[in-house]
Amino acid sequence: MDTKIATFALAGALAAPQAALAQDAGAVYNLGEIHVTAPGETPDDRGVPVATPTTRAAAKVPFQSATPAPIGGDTISAEKFETFEKATLDKAVELTPGVIAYDMAGSRNEQNIYVHGFDRWQVPILLDGVRIYLPVDNRLDFGRFLTSNLAEVQISKGYASVLDGPGAMGGEINLVTRKPTKAVEGEIGTDFDFSRSGWYTGSRSYARVGTKQDLYYLQAAGAFNNSRGWELPDAYVGNVHQGEGLRGNSAAKDRDINLKAGYTPNATDEYSINYLRQEGQKGAPYNVSPYGYSPYTSMAPKYWTWPYWDVQSLAALTHTQIDPTAYVNTKIFWNRFDNALRQYSDAAQTTQSDGNAGNSSYHDWSLGGSVEAGKDILPWDTLKAALHYRRDTHNEQSFGFTNPKTGKPAGCVANTPCYASPVINEYEDTYSVALENTAHVWDHVDLVQGFSYEWRNTLKAQGFNGSNAPYGMIYYPNSYAAAPNGQVAAIWRYNDTDKVYLSFSDRTRFPTLFERYSTKFGYAIANASLQPERAANVQLGWEGYVAQRLKVEADVYGSDVQDMIGTVQNIPLPNGKTTTQSQNIGHGHILGADLKADWAATDDLALGGHASLIHRWVNYSKGVTGQLTGVPGVAAFFYAQWRPLANVTLTPDVQIAGQRWSSNAAGNGYVQTGAYALVNFKAEWQAYEGLTFTAGARNLTDRLYVLSDGYPEPGRTFYLGARYTF
Repeated sequence: MDTKIATFALAGALAAPQAALAQDAGAVYNLGEIHVTAPGETPDDRGVPVATPTTRAAAKVPFQSATPAPIGGDTISAEKFETFEKATLDKAVELTPGVIAYDMAGSRNEQNIYVHGFDRWQVPILLDGVRIYLPVDNRLDFGRFLTSNLAEVQISKGYASVLDGPGAMGGEINLVTRKPTKAVEGEIGTDFDFSRSGWYTGSRSYARVGTKQDLYYLQAAGAFNNSRGWELPDAYVGNVHQGEGLRGNSAAKDRDINLKAGYTPNATDEYSINYLRQEGQKGAPYNVSPYGYSPYTSMAPKYWTWPYWDVQSLAALTHTQIDPTAYVNTKIFWNRFDNALRQYSDAAQTTQSDGNAGNSSYHDWSLGGSVEAGKDILPWDTLKAALHYRRDTHNEQSFGFTNPKTGKPAGCVANTPCYASPVINEYEDTYSVALENTAHVWDHVDLVQGFSYEWRNTLKAQGFNGSNAPYGMIYYPNSYAAAPNGQVAAIWRYNDTDKVYLSFSDRTRFPTLFERYSTKFGYAIANASLQPERAANVQLGWEGYVAQRLKVEADVYGSDVQDMIGTVQNIPLPNGKTTTQSQNIGHGHILGADLKADWAATDDLALGGHASLIHRWVNYSKGVTGQLTGVPGVAAFFYAQWRPLANVTLTPDVQIAGQRWSSNAAGNGYVQTGAYALVNFKAEWQAYEGLTFTAGARNLTDRLYVLSDGYPEPGRTFYLGARYTF
């Protein structure tokens, strides 16, 4: 541990809990976590925001075996998703400060999420406390996750409890599904989208039905999203690769089903089996840099599509209360991941006949589990321990349409694979042991200390070289990596509603198989010696009421990242060409601040929003240059919610973001995309109890804006919807 980290650790002795204090599933003490009603929820007797006419016949009750809400992070409720019409996870998470969604890889049409500057590789995603992890590259597409069956999304920022498992270097995101609370309950809803020109562009539908009995509960839920694509803003000027109007190759389909069965023999214990199946398919719009204002002169677009992008998860979760002061939680899971990439030679996606064409499929699975136990060892002290294990297995095969030795189509037949690689197999085991102690040192002060030790065994790693000599299979040596992790946090609840917290976390993230071994279809070189990266995070925050109906939250934070992992471009090769490689690029730094407020101005009017500032930079290693992409220096969200009639609610909101860096369209440098402000509006009418109709618009001003170089975002979109709960 270097001097800077040691200094952070000393400061952390005063620190405050975030996720850690909330892990107390079996503790006797009520630490007094305050729940702030979000827009769309029913106000409590303190007049907490927000005004809404909607009566929910079926409450969005979170699944009780999931990780509780983090302290110092944020919890976004299902009511809030509905209020602001956030149908997918990438859109929903931006309802909290310090979290940014980004189309980081336009040619892949993937949505990434940054939490306090850390992305999907550094911020694990969990489903009811079970890690969802793509074994080879963890390139989760957050745009594929639908929110209709979620009770809430819990976001830990910077500090995530070591009890939750390995990899949470910059925080974590936990998706908490719903569970029934009545003998018969359910919900059904649908939405229809229309472009600015009035074209029908898609629909979303979802349904849920469940029952809660004395000793058990059952639930089935499903959702379907069928997008025919979206229309570009009116200011967009077409070019050879994209005309005006509907964005080419932007269609997508997503569907999921979630089945849940639980046994509740008493008031505290719960044993459940949960199954999720999610199926998706998507296109990838073509690069039109520079935004259509001049002829396209850069590299040719990638004509890619994904015929399937599927996830399955089967998990058994238990909570057993041994006695009033002790508990045991267990999780056993199996996850399956299947996806396929089709690469074409032409924009019409009818021909595969050159070096740009190919087919690639992944068939991966993960298997593992965890045990967590806690006990009050003293009236003022609680000790917890956890053990995690996960086996990740990757199976991949690629098909090419050129001669593998010449790279030319001579001797090959169009649309018929000219060669097939052997099936590449890779697998590795990841372990974590963790201890966490919560000491109630004074009546209103709690101190949490956590330690974990994580290790990873890569048992098999293969590759295939079909682009450059020597051709054939590549067998990488097995590898081992291990790292300790520590954190300390403290919270001072100086009255019933307000608190101050300070936290320190020092966590490691092991690089993925993709980062270490992938040659990216011959455009990169492997780096089997890539080292783990480590972040020391410090966060100071306050939340409380400055008036009875006005709640404010604020925090400042800093992160120090050693051995930061990134992609280095323009590495020279002996043949005069250049390539890329994942490397430890240097020493990273992050400084930021968040501010959030919700105010119930009157019984029928609520105002609120949040704002974030962040600055990231890297002291690069010798010979390395680059930019940190994806995160604007400033971002904000403001809303108003007004009830002019007893059964009508009007909700305008504005989303603002400053400039951010993006990899340029040619893939050999960086550009800054422009700042923007998006205006959205929603009207909601409760026809009668349980039945609600909605209408609204996104990007109401039809703003032309870009997140990734060459990939303009959707223009003005209208929607109509209906929802019935019982």
